[in-house]
Amino acid sequence: MSKHHFHDEFEILLSLSDAGHVFIEDKIYPLKKGTLLLIKDTTLHKTIVESSHTYERYVIHFSNSTLERISTKNTALSSFFSDLNTCLQLSNDEFIFFISKIKKVQTCNSQEFGDDILNNTYFIQLLIEIA
Repeated sequence: MSKHHFHDEFEILLSLSDAGHVFIEDKIYPLKKGTLLLIKDTTLHKTIVESSHTYERYVIHFSNSTLERISTKNTALSSFFSDLNTCLQLSNDEFIFFISKIKKVQTCNSQEFGDDILNNTYFIQLLIEIA
C-alpha cells in the first residue's frame, strides 16, 4: 500500500518479486523476492513499489486473540510476536519452504469435513516455523 497505514492485526508478508522498499516505523528495508516481513499490530508501515515492477506477495493477517488462543504454557506465540517487527531475507530453500506452507494455509478453505481443522494446523505450523 502506498500510504502509511497500520492494522489492528499482525501481518506476515512474503514478497514474491523485487518491487521496491518498505518502511516499518523509522526503518527502510528493500523489498525483494524472498523478503519475509513480520509486522506487529498497530505498527505504522508503507510499501513503495517502483512503477516498472510488478508487486506480487502473500499476506496473512491475524489477531493477538488468535495468538493467545493457540499459545500454550511452553509455546507462547503471543509473547514472541508481540515484540516483533522484522525483515528477513530468505534463502532460496527457505523461500520455497515458506511458499509451500502459505499455500497450504490459503488453499485449505473449502467447507469439507475437517478442512477447518487442517487450515488451523497449517497456520500454526507456519507460525512455529517463523518463531
